[in-house]
Amino acid sequence: MLRSIIFTGCLAASILPATAQPLAQPACNGETIGTVTAASIADGRTFRTTDGREVRLAGIEAPGPKEALEALIEGKAITLKKAGGGTDRYGRIVAYGYDGDASIQQQLLQGGDAVVAAQAGAKPCTAALFAAETAARQASLGVWADMELGPKSAANRDEILRSKGQFALIEGRVLGVRESGGAIYLNFGRYYTRDFSAVVLKRNAGRFPFTLKDLEGRRVLVRGVVEMRRGPFIAAERLYRYGRRAPRVAAR
Repeated sequence: MLRSIIFTGCLAASILPATAQPLAQPACNGETIGTVTAASIADGRTFRTTDGREVRLAGIEAPGPKEALEALIEGKAITLKKAGGGTDRYGRIVAYGYDGDASIQQQLLQGGDAVVAAQAGAKPCTAALFAAETAARQASLGVWADMELGPKSAANRDEILRSKGQFALIEGRVLGVRESGGAIYLNFGRYYTRDFSAVVLKRNAGRFPFTLKDLEGRRVLVRGVVEMRRGPFIAAERLYRYGRRAPRVAAR
């Protein structure tokens, strides 16, 4: 029986649960950096601490207003757990945040105040983050209530082009899979020079539990930043499965 396949812009492969994990269950068990107090909120995923440091919450993008993060953490003691390299090029601490046992990222995602980032982190973390996001998307909460942010049809090139340079979800049936140079192209239209495609680097293809050629004729949901070469495309490196049926898509 066919399964819905979801590609996004990270590495490795995993199974995405159908429902979100309880907020009391930590999504990640990385090394604890320490506990800080949130003094001010810069944006929907970034805050300053009382000792002058800046923290960016890992694994999410926050297109919504910063008030959601303010309500969750301002003035509170927040435990930070290590994510990846620890800091970004601007010197900000990049971490998973917890108010007690409750994941800050999961709470933002479940309220529709954030979306999972293309580079979301380690597999146990991303599985929980995607589950939280899915719950909000299915309920059309927060940013998911905006029809423009809903899954776009891979057959509608004009609609996809409106999202050039932006995060988007693109859904459709793979008509063909071809290799060229160091990449594998999942083509969703008959004319690969103008229609939408998902691009997987050959060096990442072995990370999937099947050959990409097997995706011909199957429905696929691709998420990431829309780029433009000859036609619109998303560079896709991570795969998720949603179980036996394609996810019902209301608005995105």
